[in-house]
Amino acid sequence: MWKKVVLGVLGFIVLVIGLTFWVTSGLTDNASAFFRKIKAHDYKTAYYAYLSDDFKDNVPFEKFKTFIETNHLDRFKEATWDSRETDGNKGRIEGSLLFENGSSIPITVMFSKSGDEWKIYAIKKSAAGIVEGKENSSVKAVEVENRAVVKAVPSSSEYLPFARKTVAQVADTLATKDSSKLYSNISERWREQISPEKFHSIFSGMIKSGVDLTALKNMNPIEEKPASIDKDGLLNIYIYYPTKPVAVVFDLNYINEYGHWKLFGINIHGKQ
Repeated sequence: MWKKVVLGVLGFIVLVIGLTFWVTSGLTDNASAFFRKIKAHDYKTAYYAYLSDDFKDNVPFEKFKTFIETNHLDRFKEATWDSRETDGNKGRIEGSLLFENGSSIPITVMFSKSGDEWKIYAIKKSAAGIVEGKENSSVKAVEVENRAVVKAVPSSSEYLPFARKTVAQVADTLATKDSSKLYSNISERWREQISPEKFHSIFSGMIKSGVDLTALKNMNPIEEKPASIDKDGLLNIYIYYPTKPVAVVFDLNYINEYGHWKLFGINIHGKQ
């Protein structure tokens, strides 16, 4: 009986692993096909067939070609993929480009889903370095990353709903004294830079003071000044709530990741 149970568990594990690889196979297939086009110097097909619209809108073809050639990504022998993951309409794979001389470049490819197709949203040559297999030495590489930068400011009908959602999540954070839900919804880039504990410390002063912002969840914000996109591609939104005796002001910063604006910075203060 125990043998049957063990075999059943093993069968389930194999099924789960097989399902995971099936779900993510589109990522590796597209990445491998993309790099085969790069290796064949068919840059136009690689650019127009495999890159997302956001990528192409913000990275011109010539800049893309220069990035490939400057980093010698067209000279690889083989591409291998070590890890893969998907989360809704975004995906990510990590691996290496192997070269004839035994060297390798760690590479990360990020995807966004367009209809039923996975399109490359960003290509990252990892700062981990270039490891020379024959000489057993390492050379620090400069991190090169092309993330789509949106230049046009979205309309207020587009950005006010997600700004209000951020405010509601802040209110819930203060009410529950738990910032984990808000932290899980911030941008991937910000999570790379700030730990959950440090993120929570942003709100610790307001939590200790007993600040209650739950009433804001049922109020419409007023724009303090027009939203803007800065030179780094961040969408900056300035809103306030006319509460008494002090209005509550939110300066919110968002970065576009995988076609969605995600929180990248927040400043909350009061004004008379």
